[in-house]
Amino acid sequence: MKKKMLCLAVILVAVIAILISCVALRKTFLEKQELKRLAAQEAKRQQELSRIAEEKAIEMSKTMRKARKTRNAGNKDEFRDLLQSVAGSVYRAPVGHTYGKAKFVTIEVNTRRERLAAVKFKVPKGGPQDMIWTFEITGAQLSSWYMLPVRGDYQRAFRNFRTLDSGPPSIKILQLLRADRLKPGEDYILWFLFKDSNPTKITLAINCFPAGELEDHTYDMSYALGMIPPSSDTGTDLCSYDENVFWWYSRYLKHGDHNPKWDKYVENGIRHWMRASYKEEKTDFLKRTVSELQKALDMGSQCPITKFMYSRNRHVLLTNYRWSKALQGLLRESIASARKKPELQFIEFASNNILAWQLQREGKFKEAIQHFTTALAINHPDIRSNLRKDAEWGLKTSRDWMRTYAKEEEKLKTQKAIHLPENPTEEQARDYVKQVLQEINKNIISDDINEQRKLLLMRVGAKNLGILIEHLDYEKRGKTHRLVLDATVRTAKDENKELILRCLNREPELARIVVKRNWANDAKKTLLTRLAEQPSYLPPEWIEAIVQMRDPATYADLMNYYLNCDYPHRVYELLSTLPDFDLHPATVELWLKSATWPEGREGTRFASRSPPCL
Repeated sequence: MKKKMLCLAVILVAVIAILISCVALRKTFLEKQELKRLAAQEAKRQQELSRIAEEKAIEMSKTMRKARKTRNAGNKDEFRDLLQSVAGSVYRAPVGHTYGKAKFVTIEVNTRRERLAAVKFKVPKGGPQDMIWTFEITGAQLSSWYMLPVRGDYQRAFRNFRTLDSGPPSIKILQLLRADRLKPGEDYILWFLFKDSNPTKITLAINCFPAGELEDHTYDMSYALGMIPPSSDTGTDLCSYDENVFWWYSRYLKHGDHNPKWDKYVENGIRHWMRASYKEEKTDFLKRTVSELQKALDMGSQCPITKFMYSRNRHVLLTNYRWSKALQGLLRESIASARKKPELQFIEFASNNILAWQLQREGKFKEAIQHFTTALAINHPDIRSNLRKDAEWGLKTSRDWMRTYAKEEEKLKTQKAIHLPENPTEEQARDYVKQVLQEINKNIISDDINEQRKLLLMRVGAKNLGILIEHLDYEKRGKTHRLVLDATVRTAKDENKELILRCLNREPELARIVVKRNWANDAKKTLLTRLAEQPSYLPPEWIEAIVQMRDPATYADLMNYYLNCDYPHRVYELLSTLPDFDLHPATVELWLKSATWPEGREGTRFASRSPPCL
């Protein structure tokens, strides 16, 4: 009985298992059938969508062909209406708003031989904005392009364009469109007309920025889109150092120490540096460069590239060859940091190179030779041949100057050995000055040697100041004149007032002493008589002395001089300190007039930038 029960239980379990398997098989079968049905439905849906898309594409292709024909026939209104009718179907290009970055997209057009293509974009909402864009056409030959709004009538658009290096059969265009021709929040169509029906690729990028922040210049526009401008790899179109700003920008993007706290300051600094590279008047932009990079360093950046760029731009603003120890320290920090990373060897090279040049100018030729030699021993693919030649030339000239410097040091020893009695007679002082000035090298050997010679000349004292003045030559203003003038200014005392005022007309640069000792009112007759003659050049200190008087009676002559002098920017700075002196009308007149001045005249800088009152 037990065996029968066991057999029935086994049979029952088997039957249940078979039933479960059958249910599972049926469920799997039904699921597969459902999947096939859904797949068939999806395929049918996709087929229908493809059919609809194809019909739309065919319809759009017909519309584009018709639009092209109406454009060629000169029917601009119908052309506008046809393009606006397909605006919902054309590709929408992304619009960026970050300096130095842009999203480049590539679209295929002319696939149905329409010979007309279009894309649309939207100007971001907000205040007035300038639009900068670039596009490259590969395939068909471009006939023309322009822009029109998605809604409404034609509007004025592009004024000009720049063709970038691309090479046939491609064409690459860069354009800026000012805010007065764009409406925030509106959609616009960019259309392209082709000469042939070859399949074509358009690569484009669009950025929008607050109105007035972009300049209509290839470098500024290229930077705004994050592009390396033309000639950046050929060594041409360089800025005041021996490297292209965009080259440094690309290296900062690749190797820089990035952090949101200081990245914006570095990028702003590079942007101002880039503008300085093509501006005739660079000082303002270099100051902004230094200011922005200083902020990055203050925020904690230890990036060798940032330190180098700051040092390189900071030293350009110094008014003499003697460089601050702080800047030299930054360069040495850059060198030390770069040595730890092989990919930053170009920074080690550049820092050694520029530091060596500064040491050479300070007369530290041995140190300069060491840094030039260190730089030339570095091999890195980023170090271009023109930079290496620059360092080679620096090494050669440093060695040549070192030999010359040794000779000058020997002369200096001889000059120091010249005896001058404690209370020399006029004849003894005159003979002493003559011997010190004898055989002075016409070139600047170093600030140190020239400083020591000034100290030797100052030994004659205020009592014999007239002897120093005898060696001034305002007409030639050579190296000896500068040396003697500096010594004269530093030697003069109140007891020399009568002598200085008597010689002022013959040697106008003695106005430095007049300003330094506040003798302007005592020299009033000489100062105003010379100003009334309206020469094209007077030393800036001459004008500064007259400004010190604060006499409204001098304003008319000062205004005439301002309008006709050779250095209006410096005079502007001086005159702007006078009370009740309206510079604005004259400055506008001068700025407009400066555009016609012959190239090479110092005052032509006025045409490249406006003073603050404008």
